[in-house]
Amino acid sequence: SHLPDLTIITPVFHQSDKEKPVFFVANRGHHADIGGLTPGSMPPNSTTLLQEGAQFLSFKIVEQGQFKEKGTNRII
Repeated sequence: SHLPDLTIITPVFHQSDKEKPVFFVANRGHHADIGGLTPGSMPPNSTTLLQEGAQFLSFKIVEQGQFKEKGTNRII
């Protein structure tokens, strides 16, 4: 993968056990521009990963069924 591929992963629980996920669901979306030196990704003249675009550490956007809008907006 590369920087423009943003992935969201969420656990799915069985109604009888809310503690242990039964499986996980993932969705990956490719974004045309993520803020690097040039539109797109992997500009040939970049010398650091930061020059290729924005980097995000993993973070929760939903917790306990609630969208964490303020925290998400602060990060992005």
